[in-house]
Amino acid sequence: NFKKYPLQKPISIPMSHSQSTTIIPLLSQPDIRLKYLNPHGNYVRIGMLLEDLDEMAVHISYKHVNNQISDENTHPMGLVTAFVDQIQMHQPRIPNDKDLLLQGQVTWVGSSSMEISMSINDAVDTDLKYLDALFLMVARNSQTGRAAKVNFLTQETDQDHKNFKNGVYFSTDSSIFLSQKKTPELIPPG
Repeated sequence: NFKKYPLQKPISIPMSHSQSTTIIPLLSQPDIRLKYLNPHGNYVRIGMLLEDLDEMAVHISYKHVNNQISDENTHPMGLVTAFVDQIQMHQPRIPNDKDLLLQGQVTWVGSSSMEISMSINDAVDTDLKYLDALFLMVARNSQTGRAAKVNFLTQETDQDHKNFKNGVYFSTDSSIFLSQKKTPELIPPG
């Protein structure tokens, strides 16, 4: 017997609320390292990391709208990845003998969409960046299939304002991209 739960009105959520981190223990857990090895066995498979980033972006999105969860722990929204953009590889190869730090947060919201800024760094030397990417997530009402309004975003710091401003440019570019149905330009790391 499936109960229907109405969507709550959006509320303001601080940008810092959605901050999330996790470690991929490539150094400390060799059995996990095996799943990430490239065919030559010397570097990490980028595709596996992108899958992890996508899964984490979904988690962060749900964290941003967690006021919608019902008493029965169900959610009236479905959140999906619309696309990934601006993938920047800061190192041409990611070593398989270091633990990796994945981190991200909501940095911009529209009416029914969220930009999630994600990064992968060295877990010990966190200044060593490997990869940055932006994920655009969209919210759907699980009962109607139509767009669902997401929570607003409160900007508390100068960095929050900068991230949000960058997200506005991203949203403008992405809407132009989507309306023109252009193929994304692939730019190799510099």
